[in-house]
Amino acid sequence: MKDRILGGANTCTPPINWPSYDLDDPRIVPLLITPFGTFGGSGNDIVPVIDVAAFYVVGWNGDPCPGAHPVPKGYIAGHFVKYAEPNPRGAVRRRLRPRRAHPCVPVLTR
Repeated sequence: MKDRILGGANTCTPPINWPSYDLDDPRIVPLLITPFGTFGGSGNDIVPVIDVAAFYVVGWNGDPCPGAHPVPKGYIAGHFVKYAEPNPRGAVRRRLRPRRAHPCVPVLTR
């Protein structure tokens, strides 16, 4: 988690910004949702992805940030968020309120 979110640092960079996070906050983690029990084998099976989600991490065992949620080793604390990827063409960026676990990329079509 330190490598993924803190860039390997032992300091709180970035801080926990829940619930006022930016869309580029590294504490937002994309997830692939699979059926329960999918990963019981050797890891060589093809499995269905039934959904995608975005999760805002607010703590793990060893998180150095003030306000991090204390959790037992092997657990992660956070919130599922509704997330829209920023438009690279310069559309207005805004935070979306959590409702469902679907991250989406809005695209205009003709």
